[in-house]
Amino acid sequence: MNRFIITLSLILCIAYSGFAQQAIFAEVSLPVKSIETIDNSVIEVFYQMSRVKDSLAPDRIELEDMILQIGENRISKFYVYPHTNRYDSSIENVLANNAKRPPDRQIDMSRRQIVPYYQEVIYKNWPEGSVTITDIVSQDIYHYTEPTPEIQWQILPDIKTILSYSCQKAITTFRGRDYEAWFAPDIPINEGPWKFYGLPGLILKVSDTQQHYVFECVGLEQVRMPVEYVNLLCIETNREEMAKIKRREAGQPPTAGTGRVILIINSPYNAIMARPSNPIELDI
Repeated sequence: MNRFIITLSLILCIAYSGFAQQAIFAEVSLPVKSIETIDNSVIEVFYQMSRVKDSLAPDRIELEDMILQIGENRISKFYVYPHTNRYDSSIENVLANNAKRPPDRQIDMSRRQIVPYYQEVIYKNWPEGSVTITDIVSQDIYHYTEPTPEIQWQILPDIKTILSYSCQKAITTFRGRDYEAWFAPDIPINEGPWKFYGLPGLILKVSDTQQHYVFECVGLEQVRMPVEYVNLLCIETNREEMAKIKRREAGQPPTAGTGRVILIINSPYNAIMARPSNPIELDI
């Protein structure tokens, strides 16, 4: 299989101690081996995800627009929605700069990949009975597969309306956090954002009790679109090792590996800052 490299520019915001948050440009290259259609969606669900990246700064909340593609063969894909205004200006710059290159050096932008702030992509039931995760930490791309986790829900009688759908409440403890979820029985799909699933209706909202991670549906669309698996040149790992890698990330130089993201940051401050930590999974 031929490997091709897709290069993008995007705006990254890095907070430096003693300085205001500043937008800077970075150039990112993703080693993509292939893109495979693994299912066709029957519905796409749009969520706004809010998360507290630093448990010591609970008032600093990061927002992402996420999409959950649910396929006809029960395969789903959850990832950052790539067509938000956040990326429009940077994409335009990439296209403009690419047009200035000599023809033999131009990049095929028709299969570009956008690297957002939140870089985890979750494929549920791919392979069957498993969850597959790709993630970028520092300058390395990681990949692991785990058996579909069991989530023990307790369904409660509480009712509230979300996007005109009557939703019922459920609670669970999952991987170190207590959650409450609201699912819509009128949408009989046992799916939800992130790794959540298993209720008798689509999960339209789920949050941990500390409100550090909140996923709330902001729209739904019945549309038939390909659910694509992006096969990257990755470092194979497992969930436990992935947690250790993320804990070691703060202030550490990138480790050598086969899956690389080339990240060049032009910043007026020549410093490596420790990255905040507040993982969604606290059990490992």
